Amino acid sequence: MQFLEQEIFEIAEATWQSIVGMQVSSGAGVATMPSPEGFLTGSVEISGAWNGVVLMHGAEPLIRNAAAVIFGSNASEVSHQDQLDAMYELTNIIGGNIKSLLQSHVNSRCRRWNRPHRNCWKWPVQSG
Repeated sequence: MQFLEQEIFEIAEATWQSIVGMQVSSGAGVATMPSPEGFLTGSVEISGAWNGVVLMHGAEPLIRNAAAVIFGSNASEVSHQDQLDAMYELTNIIGGNIKSLLQSHVNSRCRRWNRPHRNCWKWPVQSG
């Protein structure tokens, strides 16, 4: 089963807009991620009749701002753990929505990392 790029983009876009109030711009394609310093990566593994991994990668200032919105605090008050929790939640929401598009039985497992993975899909997120 192959997903349409547009469907995945729409899920990411709707999640960021509704949860964090930020716009996502299309920059789909395979990207080489920069040095892990200052970036966070979350993932949701989907397995079963379809196997794949949803990765979300973002700079700490972006994730700090997202966490501030999610937790109703100032960005200066957001801890590293809050950033990890925000990354985890956003990745889980996006992964869960992608999982719901599958017509057959699949399982998902969430992970969160404080370092990026190489060669993952990118959708740049911009404050709006």
